[in-house]
Amino acid sequence: MTLNHLSLPVPDVAQTAAFMNRYFAFELLQMKGDKIAVLQGAGSFILVLTTLSDDEGPYPADFHFGFILDDTAAVTALYERLVADGAAVARPPARIRNSFAFYFHIPGDIMAEISCNLP
Repeated sequence: MTLNHLSLPVPDVAQTAAFMNRYFAFELLQMKGDKIAVLQGAGSFILVLTTLSDDEGPYPADFHFGFILDDTAAVTALYERLVADGAAVARPPARIRNSFAFYFHIPGDIMAEISCNLP
């Protein structure tokens, strides 16, 4: 079984779509007004961003998604790029269990984990 897509409600679809393109190389396939963006990532993974409605609450505290990069240099490079561009990243990458990782929030206040596996 293959995970086909993930749909995330966000306050600003265009802003989050642009962020996902800039930092995670998601390609915008379709923009339906300001309500829905369909993006494609590596391995044909589809990310659908939809407008968060007024009656929907925030995500649970531990809700997040993660990206695995090739090595510690790639993790550090993305961290430095995000910080240089003004992203609010609380802590630099560090060893977390068997990975080298950091967490931060993308537009829409969704937590993301960026990591690589360590031996």
